[in-house]
Amino acid sequence: LYQRVFELRVGARFLDAGCSFGFLPLLISERFPFLTAVVGIDIEIDSFPTVRAIADEQQLKQVQFAQVDLLADDASSIGMFDTVTALHILEHFSESDMYRVLRNLLRVTAQRLILAVPYEPDEPESAYGHVQVFSRAKLEEVGAWCMRQLGGQGTMAYEERAGGLLLIE
Repeated sequence: LYQRVFELRVGARFLDAGCSFGFLPLLISERFPFLTAVVGIDIEIDSFPTVRAIADEQQLKQVQFAQVDLLADDASSIGMFDTVTALHILEHFSESDMYRVLRNLLRVTAQRLILAVPYEPDEPESAYGHVQVFSRAKLEEVGAWCMRQLGGQGTMAYEERAGGLLLIE
């Protein structure tokens, strides 16, 4: 999945929403040192001191980590990013909360939003904190919703990648 994100990344500003341990921002900044900003955000910040230390040690000056609640009305105050990823986070929100998160993500996306979700058979995997189940059809519905929010000004593409991957431009 990360390899595909590397291939799909565009522009000079990258945001990983729901970055968890912060590995993707570190990898992106190593692979693409010309980026002007690489930001990882999450509501849980326990791992941030460790990944900040790694970024400092590797002199990855463009990497930042911030605590952001993706449900908050002010979540878009983090600014605009050319590429925004939300990898395996939507399943952690109820359906109504997921649409609030998506609205906030669309507000900070200048060019490309990359969404990825796992596919689970019947029930969400509560051991992982999942609260909803995705299928290709449901992910495509999410994409159609995003297109409506953009007033039809954009494109949507779907791929099978560790579940489903949705690309909104």
